[in-house]
Amino acid sequence: MNYNDRPFDSVVTIGQGIKTTSINASGQLGYLVNPASNLKAFVNLSYRNFNPEAETLSVVNNSTVWINFGLRTDLFNWYFDM
Repeated sequence: MNYNDRPFDSVVTIGQGIKTTSINASGQLGYLVNPASNLKAFVNLSYRNFNPEAETLSVVNNSTVWINFGLRTDLFNWYFDM
């Protein structure tokens, strides 16, 4: 057996495979309800699109949209009395 002939020394290139377009986007909108406790109401919208040129068993075309909303607060006090 010739140990100088490795199986991936030729024909393998960077970027080979199924070409895919992928988009990730996210946007957030918030409103400060109570400045004393830093209470905020927020809405977050996230979008993901995965679009390959060819579909296989492990690579499929899919698109997802997530909508999150809720209340958020930061109760930690930042004191800078130096």
